[in-house]
Amino acid sequence: MRPVPFLVAWLLAACTPDVADKVDDTDTEAVESDTDPAETDVDDTDRVDTDRRETDTDVPDTDTDVPDTDTDVPDTDLPDTDTDTDTDLPDTDTDLPDTDTDTDLADTDTDTDVTDTDLPDTDTDLADTDTDTDTDTDLPDTDLPDTDTDLPDTDTDTDPPNRPPEITGLTLTPRPTVTTGVTATATTADPDGDPVTVAYAWTVDGTLAQTGPDAVLPPGAATRGQIVAVVATPSDGQHTGTPASASTIVVNSPPDAPDVLLLPRAARPGLDDLVCTLRTGLADADGDVVTSTVSWTLDGLPWTATATTTLPGDTVAAADVVPGTWICTVTAADAIDVSRGSDTQVVGSQEIVDVVVTTGLTCVLRADGTPNCFGSGLNDLQDVPEVPLHSLDAGSTLACGLDDDDEAVCWGRFATTYPPPAGPFTELVVGSLFACALRTSGEIACWGANNHHQLDAPLGTYIHLAAYNEAGCAESANGAVTCWGQNAPPGMAAGPVMDHLVIGNIWVCGHPTGTSSIRCGGFTSSLSGVWSNYRRLLGRANELCIHQANGTLACLPSASTPGGIATMPATELASKSGSVAAGLDAAGALVASGLFSYGATQAPTERATVPVALPLNPCWLDDDGFGTCVGFGLYGEETFPPVPLWTVDTGTYWGCGLDAVGAIRCWGHGLPGAHTPPGGVYTALSVGDDAACAVADDRSVHCWGNDVAGETTPPANLVADTVAVGFDHACALDDATQALTCWGNSTAGATAAPSGPFVDVRAGKNMTCGVRPDGAGVCWGTFFGGGSAVAPAGTFDVLIPGRLSICGLERSGAITCISNLDRASTHAPPGTFTGLDLEDDNVCAVDTAQRLWCWGTTGRRPL
Repeated sequence: MRPVPFLVAWLLAACTPDVADKVDDTDTEAVESDTDPAETDVDDTDRVDTDRRETDTDVPDTDTDVPDTDTDVPDTDLPDTDTDTDTDLPDTDTDLPDTDTDTDLADTDTDTDVTDTDLPDTDTDLADTDTDTDTDTDLPDTDLPDTDTDLPDTDTDTDPPNRPPEITGLTLTPRPTVTTGVTATATTADPDGDPVTVAYAWTVDGTLAQTGPDAVLPPGAATRGQIVAVVATPSDGQHTGTPASASTIVVNSPPDAPDVLLLPRAARPGLDDLVCTLRTGLADADGDVVTSTVSWTLDGLPWTATATTTLPGDTVAAADVVPGTWICTVTAADAIDVSRGSDTQVVGSQEIVDVVVTTGLTCVLRADGTPNCFGSGLNDLQDVPEVPLHSLDAGSTLACGLDDDDEAVCWGRFATTYPPPAGPFTELVVGSLFACALRTSGEIACWGANNHHQLDAPLGTYIHLAAYNEAGCAESANGAVTCWGQNAPPGMAAGPVMDHLVIGNIWVCGHPTGTSSIRCGGFTSSLSGVWSNYRRLLGRANELCIHQANGTLACLPSASTPGGIATMPATELASKSGSVAAGLDAAGALVASGLFSYGATQAPTERATVPVALPLNPCWLDDDGFGTCVGFGLYGEETFPPVPLWTVDTGTYWGCGLDAVGAIRCWGHGLPGAHTPPGGVYTALSVGDDAACAVADDRSVHCWGNDVAGETTPPANLVADTVAVGFDHACALDDATQALTCWGNSTAGATAAPSGPFVDVRAGKNMTCGVRPDGAGVCWGTFFGGGSAVAPAGTFDVLIPGRLSICGLERSGAITCISNLDRASTHAPPGTFTGLDLEDDNVCAVDTAQRLWCWGTTGRRPL
């Protein structure tokens, strides 16, 4: 540091103490005393001006500096002679006016200022008129610490204080009821940008109910008419803001929505009342009295019943029930609000939505929830329950489905022996004598026989099941498959998740979701053949078939392995039962192929006028007289001639009918003479086991077929109006005399007809039954296997014996059946019927709505 010249020192001494100039950044102009808080100076020792010629006397000036926003970059000043035009940072000092014309000497100081922070000072600089002639150009530099000593100042730095947050809005939604509660929504702001939390204090009618960060007052905290209020207080962690408040009043709770049930689930047009009921009583959360009204729609249009009652049962009379979509809506009211509930039933729907084929049995599920099983009479699998189902599966001895509450419902001879556990369930499969279902948790529940550990399902959670015979398989959420039970196929390691799983004898396969490929484990056996236009297939056995994307069904050839189908496109997958395949075509109709020894190949959709029963097949005539059978006949007995018939009768494996001109048409097996009926015009006929007889237009009786016991040789000159042929005997009725004449095998007593009068006669295996003019039934002969034939009590139009059972159509339209054993053929449905037929142990009837009902061998539900 260079010494201060004497003259300058003397001048400074002669001035007032507060005129000492601070030099900023090597400028040699007088430093003004500023109080600008924007300047930040580091304490330094100001250099005084070394201008020796300065003799000015400063007078206070009133200059007002312009606020300076310059930011000095630290630099190292070089000596210069430039004229300084710097603009000082704003200050509040008042300069004394001066007239000095001192010329500052160019300074050569090389001090380097460090950027500092000036505290506001109150020193007053002497105004000067010196003109700096600095011409130096400052270069960026790094300031070194200097030893300048600032003159004392009174600057005091103060940081801006924290400002509290505030709530800018507070709302309560929704209008609370005793069952809904209320939510507070607060919008907040903080001037400093700090995060804000809100604390809530809830009161009900002024009483504190809840405090804390929860913005929700739960249901039940207040009752109708009470005032719910909330105080919301914001905080930024340092300060709390001004609380905000909001309030609302608890309003009325509407009544609970009625839980409506429309019964019966499978209502028959013209036969069953539609009754609108409630599963539970009407309720209101506020305890109000609830009233109800009922309204109906049919196919979307309002409908008013001709005869109704009030709940619990509002009824549409059977006479008004027509096919269509019926909806019953119950409106519950508590004098302030209303709520509604409804139930829907499709009456008369024939659409099939599910089908399963097992040994000797085909089961279908219609859109209205009606199940029906037909095929063999083994194990009473055809006797389906009177409840709607939304899924079903069947094995050889057991069938089960899921009802509207997702509970398992099972039927068959062993259903009571192995009752299902309580649900609810999401999926159900049936094996030979066991069933398994998935609980909503994904765990497996199994019931039935456990002789081969088929009930020992793995622990854990699963998404799909499959069962076959005495084995089961389950798929987990990662696509892995685990199998158990007898002959359980090897499972599959984790892989693509599948949406369909089937199991056969020694294989398991699945369809990966969203793909057209197949995953399999184990091996497959043979089946050949291709069917077209399938949209779904079900079943299970030793063969595997694939529903391809092009609508065709491809089945694996003999000795193929699962790897042979990995690249085949598939949208649906199924196994098969023996040599049977069944499915739904593109139109939703049931179709099938293969050998149905005791199954069915199609389900009827037409209205029936005349019921026809084959031992293993239900058949009927439609309005136009064309015959149709449900089932696969071993000898073509299910294939009616392509001409209209006005009456028809069938034997074990064949049938005959009369066409429009009275000619006899026969079809079925080719035993001696069966297909060679006599020519002529006929008015009535009857077909037995291997023989048939017909009444000509001249009332003469003509018979043909197998004459084992003389059943095709009626008495000479016999005239009659009605004829009946059994296993190896026959009878005829003369309407004029009401007398019966019988011939053929008399060993079992079937030909020992009592004296008249009779108005109708029918023959069975070893039995014959007649109806008296007063409707009383009379039967003679024996049940097959023993036991005298006895007519059931009642007043009948017709009484028909079979092999082990006897059924009659009462004059009231009801059907009554009896048997010497516990047979499914005795399980006649309720309702009003117009026609009845029985063959062996298969019974069919037509109701007043022209619906065909069959039971016994072929199932109980309407087909």
